[in-house]
Amino acid sequence: MQRDGMSARVARGALLAALFAAYPLALVRPVHTGSSLVFYLILPVFFWFSLICLAWLLTTPAGGVGTAAAPGPAAWRGRLPALLTLGLVAWVAGDAFVHPGATLFDTVAALGAFAVPAWVALAPRHCLPRRLPLVLALVWTAGALHGLWQTRVGFEVVGLAGNRNWMASTMLALLPWVWLALTPRQPSGTLGENLLRKGCSPNPFPNLFASLVAESAGSSRLKQRRFRWWGCLRIPQPAQKVSEGGLGENPFQRVSPKGARLVAGLMAVGVGGFLAWRAESRAAWLALAGYGLVFGVLPRFSWPGRGLLLLGLAGVLAAGAVAWPERVAQAVGDDIRLPLWAQTARLVKDHPVGGCGPGLFRREFVAYKSAEQMERRVAATITEHPHNEPLNLAATLGLPAAVLWLALWWPLVRRPRGGWLAAAHFTAWMIFCQAWFDKTLVQPPTQVAGYLCLGLLWRPWLACRLQPARRPPVLRLAWGV
Repeated sequence: MQRDGMSARVARGALLAALFAAYPLALVRPVHTGSSLVFYLILPVFFWFSLICLAWLLTTPAGGVGTAAAPGPAAWRGRLPALLTLGLVAWVAGDAFVHPGATLFDTVAALGAFAVPAWVALAPRHCLPRRLPLVLALVWTAGALHGLWQTRVGFEVVGLAGNRNWMASTMLALLPWVWLALTPRQPSGTLGENLLRKGCSPNPFPNLFASLVAESAGSSRLKQRRFRWWGCLRIPQPAQKVSEGGLGENPFQRVSPKGARLVAGLMAVGVGGFLAWRAESRAAWLALAGYGLVFGVLPRFSWPGRGLLLLGLAGVLAAGAVAWPERVAQAVGDDIRLPLWAQTARLVKDHPVGGCGPGLFRREFVAYKSAEQMERRVAATITEHPHNEPLNLAATLGLPAAVLWLALWWPLVRRPRGGWLAAAHFTAWMIFCQAWFDKTLVQPPTQVAGYLCLGLLWRPWLACRLQPARRPPVLRLAWGV
């Protein structure tokens, strides 16, 4: 195992702070405990974490993992991440320079949408939390406890972030990590490096819960069998020793019997589903239904069968719209998103290449507001975000940056093998899909969790890692600055 250096400890601490410390007052003072402004104090944790990730990418050479060789000429292998990051910084910084009013904070936050998943994908294993499932399970637990308290006192279920949509995303997206944290042992390996050493590529098609149980039970036969619904209730087998460099020993395995772990996992599923239902977020349930359809139902059919199934679903939706036209019209009329997206598309059309500048959507969108938008019941006086992250990036950074950002989410089209990879895929899918309707990739903790899981999905596909030991003294000084 590599020895932790100062830069690794700083990066790991910044990641933990970004997950837990964004709302410090809300974390320690729930609603109705003497303070009514708990949701209005937010720390810029994503800004600092993005700054650290940029420093790592710009100053740290890269090298191959195990016997896998990084692509490209040998002279450029170590410099490629820094060169690509430098090009991205030049693009976004130049865009901010030509649009007066863009601040350093907004510029770094915009770069973080690219730099954070890139750093997670390339970082050495010792830079990430050793017990990653336990960390994300604690994030879920903090939100669940606040949601239960808010239900108890009659407050709207909004969690730590003060918004019911982000609360529903947190409760559903992080549930697989709670299940992983309760298993007797975590998957061996080092977050994808084991696949690279063997020269393998991840198999994209096992079922999420089947792979979780297969990892926890250590059963090779379960991975080969077709998934059955009762597989997710399989009680894990006794713990086995984890190889050095893996996710680490689970503290629950010595203190909780198998039945208690199973009951705790089922209770977590029940609590998460209940709080997501109380949060009343349509986008979160739509993302969950989409995951079940794309990765659970459609793979069981041939391509003609998939087409017929999708046509049948479209017919059912059309029949529902014809049967209840008043309810559909009311739902469309009450929602702010359609006119907001239409006017944002006009802004993108006027600034297709560089956008209006990072952080300047609020200022530039004033000229594009329509009367139809302002007549909506939930219309806000000031619009800071189009409630669609691809549109937001296209409007602020330009269409090329938005296309590049969408390309980063390519691993979502395939479901990978392995407990932590399957959990990361599910979390990234839920947060990414909801980001088309809300700000789950703008506000912590879903913002940090989404980009973290996206970077984890890229790790098995990249045959290189950042190697801080190879930094020249000048670059070590630059990283400190």
